[in-house]
Amino acid sequence: LNEDVFKNRFNLWDQKTYLSYASPIKAIQAAAPKILIYNWLPFDNPWNWGGGVTVYCKNIIEGILKILPNINIYFLSSGFAYSAKEDYTYVRKIGNIFGERVHQYEIVNSPVPAEQRWMYVNPLVALENSELKAVVTEFMKKYGPFEAVHFNNIEGLSLDVLDLKENYPKTKYIFSIHNYVPICVNGSYYMRHKHCNCNPNHTGQDCFKCTRADIRKNIAEEQYKRGLYGHASSECISQGRWIKKFGFERLDQDVSVDEILDFQKTAVEKINKNCDEILAVSKRVYDIAEENGLGAGKMRVSYIGTKVAEHQSGHSTAKTEDGLKIVFLGNDINYEEKGYPFLLDTLSKLEYKYASKIDILLTVKQAEHAEIYTMLKNFRNVKVIQGYTHSDLPWIFEGANLSIVPVLWEDNLPQIAIESVAYGVPVLASSAGGASELCDSDLFRFECGNSEDMLLKLCHFIERPEDLSQYWDYHHGLVTIKEHCMELLKVYGLSGKKIMIEISEEDWGWLLKEHDFLQKNFKGNHEEGEYENEHLQKVNEELLRQKEEAERQRDDLQFHLDETRKSKTYKIGRAITYIPRKIRGEKGI
Repeated sequence: LNEDVFKNRFNLWDQKTYLSYASPIKAIQAAAPKILIYNWLPFDNPWNWGGGVTVYCKNIIEGILKILPNINIYFLSSGFAYSAKEDYTYVRKIGNIFGERVHQYEIVNSPVPAEQRWMYVNPLVALENSELKAVVTEFMKKYGPFEAVHFNNIEGLSLDVLDLKENYPKTKYIFSIHNYVPICVNGSYYMRHKHCNCNPNHTGQDCFKCTRADIRKNIAEEQYKRGLYGHASSECISQGRWIKKFGFERLDQDVSVDEILDFQKTAVEKINKNCDEILAVSKRVYDIAEENGLGAGKMRVSYIGTKVAEHQSGHSTAKTEDGLKIVFLGNDINYEEKGYPFLLDTLSKLEYKYASKIDILLTVKQAEHAEIYTMLKNFRNVKVIQGYTHSDLPWIFEGANLSIVPVLWEDNLPQIAIESVAYGVPVLASSAGGASELCDSDLFRFECGNSEDMLLKLCHFIERPEDLSQYWDYHHGLVTIKEHCMELLKVYGLSGKKIMIEISEEDWGWLLKEHDFLQKNFKGNHEEGEYENEHLQKVNEELLRQKEEAERQRDDLQFHLDETRKSKTYKIGRAITYIPRKIRGEKGI
């Protein structure tokens, strides 16, 4: 059936009946498994916030839908959406780019804000929260049980939420390590006060000094400002009351040196206890996680899939006839961990006889970057691009012979390394993080933070550019979205099972179109309005409570006024002021 049939052949009652009882999509969805994917903000937020993890979530959702078009995918975020109009935590359904194929919800007013920087002063706020846990519990009851829950981080949630695994022992809990938040308060595993990578023997003093190197102030007030966004001030609860209701004043209260390590200890304990599988996005991430206590018996290396991998060339796309063209896809020129200052300082030391044979292209965030031209004055050509998008990559990489990834921190698996390789550009990578794992040859790896070692490798390629082709001899290929999603389905426990009605993606598209048409006519009869209705009910209850409180105060005031009028003092006062009031024309004694 299609839209025209419904319009011309079905009256409204028939349409409603069909939607409720006879729609094929209802039966198919009832037989299909459910999975829940978590990240701290919506996967399709219009600001593209959240970096690579946001892109990853969107990609795996799209990839899974292509493999299993009628699977029920639920997505939950927390710690991002706030409303100062309400003083309680609740869930609401929000739209998404996949329409009814994905059910996206967000927790509003989470007592544990995300992203992680809000937790630097007092990470103990994230250990447990009964209200937040109750909200997630209700969500799981309402829409579960799920075959699998895939946590792409724990930001925005209290750690005790992971204990809900006890209520759903058959649901597989999966945790992907996209950053180091479980084992590091700041998430980067980089000691900013010492300017070096962290280690398993770090102390509470290390964590304390590290977070204070990039601390935020007035954090509770900042949360209130988030809650004001999009609302008229007159509709909002006062700042002090709202902050106190969620306990946000704790975010500005320093913890002790001994207490700050409790976050890592609790996070590791909860993940090890409740998660069935832990996915490390690179071998280096696996090693770091294992050294810091995450359960090796549950952990595996799972390189993420990317869209750009679908077009990987598998060989160098540029010739090396006259020197080299080198590319660095940088961002903030002062971002120490990403290695931009290190790279400029190192390249400025390159001898003229080598630098004069190199054309270099760099991208940068800031408009103020004049020092690049000064520091790299010996290079044959220097081109700087302020900002870039994925659509710019083809011309950025055109003619490029080598890409440099100079990170100082243990960057899990930099997207710039994957993009370079996909476009046929070998990568000279720091030993920190996962970028160097894309090639097994030591020729394309230099010791993290070691300028001498990096220049030694660079000079080698200038003198012997033919060796650049060796990159592909030791490269194992990039993982595509489809390959990665097939792996995820195995992890979720969905691979190899005849778990649903088989249907082509095209036929499923027609059923969705039919369902969407009917749904627009009867929006109040399906789940989209359920949480909104619950929210409106809570708002109504709150208004009634406020009305009752106002009436109580009014009655109390009237009682005290009546009692005052009975007193001798009041009667004497009225008598003394009788003549002045008579002159003004007031009535009464």
